[in-house]
Formats: sequence, C-alpha cells, structure tokens
Amino acid sequence: MHLTTEVPILSLWVAPEQLLVTRLSGVLDQVAVERWLVGLTMEAAKIPQGHPFKALFDLRGAGFENIESNRFFRQSIPQFLSDHGFWVSYLTPEETRELRTRRQLQTTCCLAMALLHHDEIKMGFFQKRYGHAQEGYFANEDKALGWLKVQKLG
Repeated sequence: MHLTTEVPILSLWVAPEQLLVTRLSGVLDQVAVERWLVGLTMEAAKIPQGHPFKALFDLRGAGFENIESNRFFRQSIPQFLSDHGFWVSYLTPEETRELRTRRQLQTTCCLAMALLHHDEIKMGFFQKRYGHAQEGYFANEDKALGWLKVQKLG
C-alpha cells in the first residue's frame, strides 16, 4: 500500500489492515483543518465497535496559514487519539490534563500510531525522544507502513 500524494486532505479506513490512514498537505487554514477532522471522524466511525486499530497520520507537505490554524491542528491529533484511548508522548503534562477534561471516549481503541512528516531531522528527534513500542515517527513512508504492519492489535 502506498499513499496518494495527489489528494491534500484524505482519510481512509483500510479494514483488512485494521489501519486508519489520514493525510494533510499544502498550506492549511482552520477551515481546511476542520474539514480534515470531520473526514477523519467519519472514517473512524467505520471501524467496528470494540475493535482495536492502528493509525497513520501523513503530514508530508503540510503547512499552516497562521498560528491559530497550527494550534488548532496541533490539538486535533492528540484529542482524536485520546478519544480512542491513546495518549501521545509529546504532550506536556498540562496539555494531557486539559485533554482528559475534553475527552469523549469511543468504543474503538487505537493501539499504535505512526506520524509521517517531511522533516527528517524533526522526525528523528521525535522518534528518539517520544517514540516507543506503540508510537513511531517517520520521514519515510515505507518505514512507517512497515513499522505499523508488525504492530500487534491484541
């Protein structure tokens, strides 16, 4: 499986692989980020109740029009994942506490998350600092997909 680079905003539930894939690229304003989040939520609703899943966030080529859209986006992934029982390691304790107050727990559970980004240095730093058995950071699509493929869901 390779991800299309022609669609700047895309979310897709890949049932045979139990993988939720989402992609954002281009210069994004808050409306585009909100549209992406709606699509991601709609695809996540296709995951059967009570089933675990893996998630790939493909942010290659994504940039933000302003600080407000960046801030909104920066909160969106951790919020979505916390709603599905997964806590990202890169949040501060204050951000984690705030998420816990807004959390809307779903019946599906994310057990592994990979973030794919065009900045290889940044992803190397994130992998060393925050990566662990269920959380990976990558600049290479094949490595991200390969890592997700070996993640166990139960």
